[in-house]
Amino acid sequence: MPLDLFAEDLRLRMDHSEEYLLEFASQNPDDYPELAKMWAAFYDDPKIDLEQSGRIVHELIELHSNMDEAGQTLRHSILRFMLFFSKVYRRSIGIQCSSD
Repeated sequence: MPLDLFAEDLRLRMDHSEEYLLEFASQNPDDYPELAKMWAAFYDDPKIDLEQSGRIVHELIELHSNMDEAGQTLRHSILRFMLFFSKVYRRSIGIQCSSD
């Protein structure tokens, strides 16, 4: 089930194959608390505020640096997400999410 994230004119679509990132983070909530929250609220169309976006960027950086060889295919997705959340944070806007 894809998740669409909207922030003014910025858009990001998390495809079904990328959900694993949030599921993995939810198994490590001490390391990735904001990503774990996103997973917990995945089907409830979560809203993400400015401060959460900033923390998510840092969690994604950490996640990217911790990817082993098996996670290489997800590195591109993590970078894509980092760019989106970074732009949102720098513009000081919130995010509305919608899951199918």
